[in-house]
Amino acid sequence: MKVLFAEKDSNTVSHYNWAYFFSCILLIGLCLSLIWTGAVVIYFGMHPEEIQVADTGSAFQVTAPWGGVMRMDYLEFPGRFYQELPDGFAFVLGFGLTATLTRTVPYLLIICFLMRILRSIAKAHTPFLPEAVDSIRYMGYCFLVMGLLGKLVYQAVVSLTVFGEMFFDNPVQWKEVFFAVLLLLLADIYKRGCALQQESDETL
Repeated sequence: MKVLFAEKDSNTVSHYNWAYFFSCILLIGLCLSLIWTGAVVIYFGMHPEEIQVADTGSAFQVTAPWGGVMRMDYLEFPGRFYQELPDGFAFVLGFGLTATLTRTVPYLLIICFLMRILRSIAKAHTPFLPEAVDSIRYMGYCFLVMGLLGKLVYQAVVSLTVFGEMFFDNPVQWKEVFFAVLLLLLADIYKRGCALQQESDETL
């Protein structure tokens, strides 16, 4: 594993490097998920006759020719929606793309901002940097959008495109909203820290 913080104390080096390492793992996983979904949508868009929606008794799912499944659990929508198998292309397009845009993409952006913070801190003598402030704020915005709109957009679009009926229930995800509030507060703290750091540097 590449050492990013060679000039810092051993504990700091260990924590930062582990954070960067796991961020890389998450980034790779999310990118692979994004690529897989894109490949499934493109392939089935070219060969819609090959789409076979299966009912497992607890979910609807479509299996990709090269492996992996696109799965929608029964718990996500009311039981009346699962009485009949949906149109295969509508399922792949509506469910696959919407789930990716409302779930995978926001977390991909959050991981990218986190890695940007770690890289910027690695090159500086202080963690109080304008780049860190901006990245933390953007992470907060991502969580806020996910918390307020993610589930709403997902339920509304999927229910309309896949089942032909508009549905949403308890759309606000309070956990993501809570994370957003904490991150936006942390961004303000870091902004104040940047100002104090600048005053200290000018004094010295």
